[in-house]
Amino acid sequence: MSGGILIAAWLVAGCGDDPAINHDSGGRDANDAPADAIADTLDVFHDTSRDGDEGGAAIAPWIEEDFSSYASTADLLADRRGVYSVAEDVATNQMFLDTTTGVESLGLTRSMRYDYLAPGCSSQTVGRNLVLPASAAEVWVELHVKLSRNFSVANIEGCATPPSFKFLFGRLTPDGWCRFSLGVLGPEQRWALAAAGCSNTDDFPPTPSATEIYDERWHSIRVHWRVGTPDGQNSAVETWIDGTSIYRRSDFDAGGTPSIYGLALGRNLDQGIPTGTMSLWWGRVRVWNEDPGW
Repeated sequence: MSGGILIAAWLVAGCGDDPAINHDSGGRDANDAPADAIADTLDVFHDTSRDGDEGGAAIAPWIEEDFSSYASTADLLADRRGVYSVAEDVATNQMFLDTTTGVESLGLTRSMRYDYLAPGCSSQTVGRNLVLPASAAEVWVELHVKLSRNFSVANIEGCATPPSFKFLFGRLTPDGWCRFSLGVLGPEQRWALAAAGCSNTDDFPPTPSATEIYDERWHSIRVHWRVGTPDGQNSAVETWIDGTSIYRRSDFDAGGTPSIYGLALGRNLDQGIPTGTMSLWWGRVRVWNEDPGW
């Protein structure tokens, strides 16, 4: 069976290397542990029949990043593991190693947090790019993430700019074929998916809305991307949210045969809350270049 990405989110109380954040409209300080915090961390909302061990697989991942080896934000940004293209890091002053939050069910206690500062109608980009060991025509990616309760890609006061957020890219080489992408688009904040090939514009599954995961609770997403043959025909995109397939299509035409050489963990957010801070946490990123057997 084809695989995909697993995205989840978490919150664990404790002490951090970074300043505590108070999220407006339902957020909380990092050291304020609500009574339901443990229940939240255990509520994973995915079909465990797909996972060996909370998103496990029959084979070892090609590359894995779980943020457990870093001692501080400075250590994280220094990239001593050599897995990021650090020259392309954007807004590192809004990026933190968060030692108060980790994927508890995986035994993790740290994560990478992006803060978006009252974006309103301005476009903010916070992002890092993970470099794969080699380029590949097909990848399966698994993530765990969390979004603050006040997260939004649409400003309630209205904007001339489009309400959109580019969540994850599969970066392609050579240039000229755009990218695979997972994003959120429109006032309804729908998931938006695109395949390789610039003629392949965003496509939208009918359900669910991305707003369903704006709750500081664990969620899962899986995505499988393939540049097809011959000459880019039969390219594929598959996506699962919380263990449920929301999109599956394998008839895209990429118009050529680019390969996937890296992942963009976050790109531009074009609208957001007019005041306050909203956050996105990355807990674990795993990539396979062969079917992991989910």
